[in-house]
Amino acid sequence: MAHYVYILKSDFDGSFYKGYTTQPLIRLQQHNNKESEYTSTKVQWSLIYVEELLQNERP
Repeated sequence: MAHYVYILKSDFDGSFYKGYTTQPLIRLQQHNNKESEYTSTKVQWSLIYVEELLQNERP
């Protein structure tokens, strides 16, 4: 299974959020549906960067 790092930008105030997931588009939906406490106050979020991690880069 692929793993990704991603960066979101808040359309609300221009702030950024970085994260790690196996499903970037689903994770974006979760952020925009206020399913993440940390990002819930700054919706809507836009996905501005995604990079697949190599096997040896995974935590």
